[in-house]
Amino acid sequence: MQPSRLFPVMPAWASCFLALCALGCQEPSGKSEAVAPQIASEETVRLSSAQLDGPVKFQVAPVTVQSALPLPPVTGRVTTVATLTSPTFAPLSGRVASVAVRLGSKVEKGECLVEIRAAELSTLRRDVESARLAVQTKQALVERLEQLVASRIAAESDLLVARSELKEARLAATTAAERLAALALEPSGQTTYWLKAARAGTVVALSAVPGQHVAPEDAAPLVVIADLDQVLVEADVAPRDAGEIVIGQTAQILGTSGASVKVEGRVESVSEVVDPVRQVVPVRIAVQNEARVLRPNAFVNVVFEGTRNREVVIVPSAAVVSDGARAVVFVEREPGVFERRTVELGRRTRDAVEVISGLLPVERVVTSGALLLLNALDMNH
Repeated sequence: MQPSRLFPVMPAWASCFLALCALGCQEPSGKSEAVAPQIASEETVRLSSAQLDGPVKFQVAPVTVQSALPLPPVTGRVTTVATLTSPTFAPLSGRVASVAVRLGSKVEKGECLVEIRAAELSTLRRDVESARLAVQTKQALVERLEQLVASRIAAESDLLVARSELKEARLAATTAAERLAALALEPSGQTTYWLKAARAGTVVALSAVPGQHVAPEDAAPLVVIADLDQVLVEADVAPRDAGEIVIGQTAQILGTSGASVKVEGRVESVSEVVDPVRQVVPVRIAVQNEARVLRPNAFVNVVFEGTRNREVVIVPSAAVVSDGARAVVFVEREPGVFERRTVELGRRTRDAVEVISGLLPVERVVTSGALLLLNALDMNH
């Protein structure tokens, strides 16, 4: 039979609570009477001695003041050290002909990375060769004029002009050669060249693919090589916790998703501004990584040590309940009388929680049965 809509159905938790209260109020004669808690006010519950001694044990404990709970683990991302990283761009416009490395490849300094076909290369090489030939021609002319001047066949002024032109030719040849050398490429053909590794390390980023058009003004490098002996972990810390982190502080780096990673690092910098999008304070941690335990772009958990340098009010986690809109505790005003109190919470662990405001250190709170008291108040309203 369906329950009548004229009478509201009592929630299961309410039935359970009233039944427990009834058990606690049984008379010696064997008769029982369900006695609900007395609502002294909108925020206060009064329990009889029979209810306090019933099967539902309402336990009370004093509020404690102790060192702040440790910072909860925060998420971090492994990245490379800028001074140990070398991005490689295409010095001449062209198209990628071939790629000799893969993401994660280990390379030595000077090793070929990406081959690029560029028509401009032939022009630069022709300029170098033309300048070299011009120097040879001017040099031969000077030598010939020196002989003619010595034989009094040519004028001294002609020799001076030839020497000046030779000097200009040598300067032009040097400039053309340096322009080609500054590109740090290795020609592999008349119109193709190789990009070479500027340092030894690991390829941590690779965007080059055959047929891709490249140019010196491209924003993204074709290849990024980094020395992974040292890496950085960029952690996202809540603004309210950032003030407890200082440069030089120790941090434990733990793997995510069950990865067996546990290394130690030290805080290198704490940002003085909050990220406007994510609303976190970036904290950078330097980590020695000779064993290659950490890999760039991986996500890790970061636990900061030595941050318990202040005292706060702490209550057991079971003392805090929620009415759906706020966190509350029940404060013992006198034996059997409990007042609902809204509190502002700080950090929490499985067993304890910080109370930032709403409680005094001398007060006592309900640590067992708080949810039943909250339900009793809700039933009354």
